[in-house]
Amino acid sequence: MKYNINNLPNFEKKIAEFMRVLAHPVRVTIMCRLAQQKQCSEGLLSLGFPISEQVLATHLLALERAGLIKGITRINKSYYCINWDAFWEFSDYFNLVFNNFERRANELQCDLSTHTRKRI
Repeated sequence: MKYNINNLPNFEKKIAEFMRVLAHPVRVTIMCRLAQQKQCSEGLLSLGFPISEQVLATHLLALERAGLIKGITRINKSYYCINWDAFWEFSDYFNLVFNNFERRANELQCDLSTHTRKRI
């Protein structure tokens, strides 16, 4: 039976998108560097990255399309900052999902030692 992803709740689709975008270490590093900035970063993100400007731009675009960062280009300079509203939304969804996992883990125990695997 094929499962239709459109039947998933919106928050599950949204957290999956956030997690997909953040699944790359360069993107996590970008988010961490932007979080340390006191103001929007002026093209300084490439310093210290062992990747080309073009690859960095691709990662920035993915984060921007997901709504996790905001970017603007003015007179050949790009400025980026975290979209804190989207970040807090992601944080809320993440906590909702994983707090539920933690609660369920405390309620249910799965003892795999009592189960045997059938050979096909």
